[in-house]
Amino acid sequence: MKAALLLLALASAAASAASPARTANGLALPAPAGFVDAVFFFPEVAEYARIAAEADRENRTLAYFVQPMPDGFGMEAFAKVYRKLDGRICDRSVLPELAKAFSDPSFDRKLEQGVKETSDRRSKGLSETFGVQESFAAPRHLPVHRTTPRSVHFSLTSAVRSVGEEGIEAESTLVGSCGILWIRGRLLSLNVSTSIADAEDPDALDAALAETRDAVRGWEAAVVASNALLRIDGDPVADPSELAAEDALAVREGGNRLLTARNFRKGGFSFGRLGLDMIVGAVVGGIVGLVNWLKKRRREKELQAGDLTHY
Repeated sequence: MKAALLLLALASAAASAASPARTANGLALPAPAGFVDAVFFFPEVAEYARIAAEADRENRTLAYFVQPMPDGFGMEAFAKVYRKLDGRICDRSVLPELAKAFSDPSFDRKLEQGVKETSDRRSKGLSETFGVQESFAAPRHLPVHRTTPRSVHFSLTSAVRSVGEEGIEAESTLVGSCGILWIRGRLLSLNVSTSIADAEDPDALDAALAETRDAVRGWEAAVVASNALLRIDGDPVADPSELAAEDALAVREGGNRLLTARNFRKGGFSFGRLGLDMIVGAVVGGIVGLVNWLKKRRREKELQAGDLTHY
């Protein structure tokens, strides 16, 4: 237990300190407030996240962070980029069109199929490496709850069934929120998720939604501030001077290949497909529920065996 408490103390100290931002795609990606980079502090968790990331063929994971708690992890945060847009520059006109795509009546049916295909690959990787399996059921996206001049925010839920060693099963619900952020002409998905035991408990669901939404909102502001072209004194997400500077930068860097709402489809892209694939990535990227359950199972087995070394 002393070793575990020491690691938690170190991780908590790092979370409260100003740590260097991870850099990806030419952008700084600071950890959300209260989170740490799993790669440096929790390598086993990072390995679970790596398997989940590799199963997602449509999005590339740029960074993965966790919120350390005394008995496991509270929330997780991961940034992704849509592979087909990786390296492409677009203007802000694509955001309203992307928001409209989420209103397609057939969206959740398509989402369920996309999640199943990706989660099957993920479960295969988890089984081969850790001897555990997971499946997702009835994933659904909630209506867009926030828009800014540079982002679109929505939330999602999915039932999750985990099967560990000896056939022990557990059921939980993944609750997550996502902000699709336009930053310097690039589109990123900023995802924060957690796990609750009972989706029928409205208080628990509302609390998880509020918590993940607030975390995404704060992380978005931190990412924008870390990549600002100008000095910003107010809200970095909506600062008009910064937006104008980034608009001009996108036009210069995009040139005649700049993606806009008008030429997006002509470029071979689909707003519906982009939104769908980003939500699939947000669902299958979540692993803290599984990690917390496995940690709990491990503690129970050690206690049953009389091994109190870690306690």
